[in-house]
Amino acid sequence: MTRLPHDHRPACVPGPVASPPARRKPDRFDLRRPLPRLVALAMGTMLAATAIIVTASTAALASAAARPIAADGPPVPSDGPALPMGRPPAPVFPRATPVPAPLQSPGSPQPTRSAEPAATEAKPASSVHQPAAEPGEPNLTRPSKATRLDHEFVTDVLRARGIEWRSTGNCSNREKPTCTSFDGLRWETLDGLLRFARQSDCEITVTGGTERGHASGQYSHYNGYKIDIATGACVDREIEGYEREGVRGDGAKLYRSPEGGLYARESDHWDITYT
Repeated sequence: MTRLPHDHRPACVPGPVASPPARRKPDRFDLRRPLPRLVALAMGTMLAATAIIVTASTAALASAAARPIAADGPPVPSDGPALPMGRPPAPVFPRATPVPAPLQSPGSPQPTRSAEPAATEAKPASSVHQPAAEPGEPNLTRPSKATRLDHEFVTDVLRARGIEWRSTGNCSNREKPTCTSFDGLRWETLDGLLRFARQSDCEITVTGGTERGHASGQYSHYNGYKIDIATGACVDREIEGYEREGVRGDGAKLYRSPEGGLYARESDHWDITYT
């Protein structure tokens, strides 16, 4: 086989080279891509919802403007004065209709009315004195000296008479010594204090009542026989003008009022006993 020499190889003749077709760069918001498609769908939904809300609000405002505004309170006639607002007026109840007398058949006996009223039996006068109440004070009744009173009733009476009271613990529990309580106070004790206040015309402050913490005994604070009031120039002068009764076992000077109250001068108050 004959081999061609090296320099006799057929030369390659260069021809025209075909360039590859140019590729189009995709747009960022091309709807053919998944993400832009979701964004466009969401924006469309938001616009549709906004349009629905605006339409509904406009319709509601139009209906509210067309509807008449009702005034507060009960309805009144258009030609009458408007009722005042606030507390409604008290209802007016019709008067009771008198019941007609039963019909009497002809010939039946008619009831006769006596020309003179029947004599009433005279009632014996009550032996219990009913004192007249002061202005702004509840009507006080005293069926007996031993009548027990409650705290609220006593404080109402003291307040009406301008008598003050105080407690160390700012309380009214009868079982606490630091309180000032009037639960179980006898009527005679309260009445004696009111008589003293009226006769002396002094400013009085009660400092002790029926609470625990005082001396025990039959005629004690807890049993309702005693009450304490603060000392003062007017109070001291009035009590020291009473008859001297001697000295108590603890050294307190005793004074007896014309009404029978026993006043003992202690360190910072007067201990009063009404029996």
